Amino acid sequence: MRALRALPNLAHIRLQSMRLFTDQMIELARRIMPETPAKALWFRLRLAAEFGFIVDELALEEERIPRDILFKEAARLMHGILERLGVELPAGE
Repeated sequence: MRALRALPNLAHIRLQSMRLFTDQMIELARRIMPETPAKALWFRLRLAAEFGFIVDELALEEERIPRDILFKEAARLMHGILERLGVELPAGE
């Protein structure tokens, strides 16, 4: 993904891959949240997918954020996103 992001002429491959990944996630999400409009759900899952890859890149490149804090904060943000989607999450940290 990093190489695809670095070469603008390969952007279409990265986008196609991320869209396919989102399409695969939406198949499950539609079963869990049938009341959520499909278009809104796809937009949100696409953003969540991109967010996941950004966090992965940060874990590999950013030395100023300890990994445990990075993943804890990313999980907190994702929890908020999923809550807004209407996904019931277990109580805890």
